[in-house]
Amino acid sequence: MYSGKNKARAIVVIFFLIGVLMGVGVMNFIAAKSRPVKKLTWLESIDSEVTLTNEQKSIIASYIEAHNERMKEIMKVTRPQLDALKTDTRTKIRLSLTPAQQGKYDLLLQRRDAEKAAAEAVAAQSTKAK
Repeated sequence: MYSGKNKARAIVVIFFLIGVLMGVGVMNFIAAKSRPVKKLTWLESIDSEVTLTNEQKSIIASYIEAHNERMKEIMKVTRPQLDALKTDTRTKIRLSLTPAQQGKYDLLLQRRDAEKAAAEAVAAQSTKAK
């Protein structure tokens, strides 16, 4: 039916196609994992749980906005104290580590600070979009 060469070619083609399909699958999996998941706003979370009317959404949105404004005022006063506490704690932790650990710890802090800054930027953008 098939000669030895044709069988070998068919096997190579089949394995090639399997490889392509697996590669596409892996790429799609990686792409799906790397897509940011939209975080629901507090209002969206409440609505998804209790199904608000439009009037309720409007009222609750005003409460949340008032809360956010008050939190900004409070944070202006307390932010310097919180930052000082964070810096002091980080310094104490760093001093208790070996030099090799300190380098890794510094990278960890950089990564966490970058993640926090990115999350804050997203939050600021979603607030501006409203």
